[in-house]
Amino acid sequence: MPLANTTTKPILLVDDDLEDCEMMEQSLRRCNIPNPVASLHNGVALLEHLENAVEQPPCLIFLDLNMPKMNGHEALAHLRKDARFKHIPVIVMTTSNTEEDIVTTYAHGANSYITKPVSLSGLDAVMDTLTKYWFKISSLPDISQHHSPRAMYD
Repeated sequence: MPLANTTTKPILLVDDDLEDCEMMEQSLRRCNIPNPVASLHNGVALLEHLENAVEQPPCLIFLDLNMPKMNGHEALAHLRKDARFKHIPVIVMTTSNTEEDIVTTYAHGANSYITKPVSLSGLDAVMDTLTKYWFKISSLPDISQHHSPRAMYD
């Protein structure tokens, strides 16, 4: 099911930089994405949010790596171990471009790794490409149609 059919499901922005969250949300709006957007500021907050949103999980997560309390690598590893959440697309968007971070992130199950653009026009171009891919081209299973998400992925 294309994410375009999930306009009521939220998009999560997980980044300790409030300005980056604001710019990403504004960029999503410029791409005409109608989904609600929630900003969280560390991996612990992400996992707590997901525990409280089991009935309405997000359709997409943008995840920074360098955050306090629990970094993006740790949060992603926890997320991918949980059958309820491992299907949610996670796009890592971070300032790091080290090979170690890229390899580790994909090993933990990220769907994409992007170095944060340095300009607003660069961010808009990246978000436009990502939203076209995830909301118009890519199809994901609709786990709400299954009685047990665990059965789908085990």
